[in-house]
Amino acid sequence: MWNFFKSSGDVDLIEAVGDHIEKYIGKIDTVLHEKVSPTIHVDVNVVFASATRPYHTLITSGMAELPMAVPREVEDGRFAELMICLPKEWPIDPEHFKDENYWWPIRQLKSAARFPHDNKTWVYGGHTIINSDEKAFASGTQMCCVALTEPRTIPKEGRVIALGKKKHARLWALMPLYREELHWKLQDGFDPLQQSFDHLGINEVLDPKRVNVAVQHHQQ
Repeated sequence: MWNFFKSSGDVDLIEAVGDHIEKYIGKIDTVLHEKVSPTIHVDVNVVFASATRPYHTLITSGMAELPMAVPREVEDGRFAELMICLPKEWPIDPEHFKDENYWWPIRQLKSAARFPHDNKTWVYGGHTIINSDEKAFASGTQMCCVALTEPRTIPKEGRVIALGKKKHARLWALMPLYREELHWKLQDGFDPLQQSFDHLGINEVLDPKRVNVAVQHHQQ
């Protein structure tokens, strides 16, 4: 399914996203190109860990090929791309991606990018994308769904991608959640959960076994 050398996506979009990444995040070291593309063509740009950013950064290019069906009051969110960061020790190569414990964050990044287009809906900061069975993503984690958040690892001015004079895409970070965190969010909204993340310094740099903030909150 993957090819590291060429893309058949929207060239203008690919260039705009690439320019944005290199301006606000760093040099793109490789791209996980897609051979088979239902609905939209989703590539994943990879900026390897460095001294200034000691984690890999993965950013989609292709979610913004199509507008989302947003309400009028959030017209600025019609287009989006997604990102997630992985620990510097995380292997980025096809052989390791055969192991679901290494592949699942990329799979979730791509499936989340397709989700609004496949379901004729929209996603925005604070929204969650839920597996219907709430099953853990892989054997090495108990996380089972994702939320979209404002990225914490890039400056605020880097959270909007210019796609032309009158077109832009929001850049959302993918935050994997535990089942208890999902239920807390569904009950009380996303703000308390985000505040707990910020208080503990938790951001889009993935730790598959990080503290479960909902369990911690309800034990206090």
